Amino acid sequence: RRAAKGLPPLPPIQDDPDASQREEWMLNPGEHNFLDGLAAKEGVMKSRGFKNEKQSGPAAPEPVIDPKIQAEMEELQRKHDEMRGPSLMDVHREKVRSQKEEKAKAKGGGYSWSRDKDLDAGRRVDKNNLNNLMAGKKALNDKFAGSIMKF
Repeated sequence: RRAAKGLPPLPPIQDDPDASQREEWMLNPGEHNFLDGLAAKEGVMKSRGFKNEKQSGPAAPEPVIDPKIQAEMEELQRKHDEMRGPSLMDVHREKVRSQKEEKAKAKGGGYSWSRDKDLDAGRRVDKNNLNNLMAGKKALNDKFAGSIMKF
C-alpha cells in the first residue's frame, strides 16, 4: 500500500525488548490478588481522619504593651488619620448622598407631570425632516418598496 502511494516502507518491527528500550516493569504485570483485598474487611474503605481542630493546650498570651508606648502609638495613628484625610470611597459616598438630598429638595417632595412639558419635549420636527418623511411616505406605494429607500 505505501509503495502504491509513493511513501517509503516502514522500518521492520524489532522483537528484542532491549532494542525497544522498555524497562522490565513495563513488560511484566504486577502481582495483585483481588480476593485478598476483599477478604480484609478492615481498611478497605477507611476515613482519612482529617481534623479541623486548633492545637490543644494553653493559648499564647497576648504581649503586654507599656501604657506609655500604647498611648504614643494611638497618638501617631490619630495624627496619621488627620493628615491623610478621608478615603476616596468616603468622599464618593458623601457626594452621592448630598446629590440625593439636593434632588429631593429640588422636587419639592412630590412628583409633577405636565402633558405639554413631558410629551411635547422631543416632538419638534424641522422642515427638512418633514420633507424627508413625506418623500418616504410616497415611496411606500412604489413597486420596489421592499428595497432600500434613499431619502
